[in-house]
Amino acid sequence: MSNLSINTELITTIVAVVALLLSIFNFVVDRIDKKARLIVFLSQGKISVNSPAGKSSEDGIFVEVVNSSQTKTTVITVNIEAKGKAITNLENSFTREQQSSLEHGENAIYQLPKKELLQAFKKENISGKVKIRARASNALHKTFLSNTIIIDTNQ
Repeated sequence: MSNLSINTELITTIVAVVALLLSIFNFVVDRIDKKARLIVFLSQGKISVNSPAGKSSEDGIFVEVVNSSQTKTTVITVNIEAKGKAITNLENSFTREQQSSLEHGENAIYQLPKKELLQAFKKENISGKVKIRARASNALHKTFLSNTIIIDTNQ
């Protein structure tokens, strides 16, 4: 064999290997983009409250759920977790500002009065400074966790 044919075969092999690696990379990236992903943020703030006396505000907990996947996904449940377990008596306490069926890039914001969270902690015998995080589940029952914040139950 001549030197030219060895170089041609080597270059052809290298191009084929690079093409295979790029194909695998594109396949993996495509699968990741289509996988359902929710980003969950937990924060504290003021909730607007309508009462017979007029508008006022109270301390509240906010859970923002963002669909970061390329496909539409539905948020089924949003809950608060403390000490590794869900605070189960909060499931119907959240009020939702926006939809829970989310297209790519859309978000839903859930609100919870802080006093309801503190009452739930009393029922669960949780006291002191407690690390909490939000947990959101989609229609496929995959769970996504938020950042943690600290709540003082003695307030």
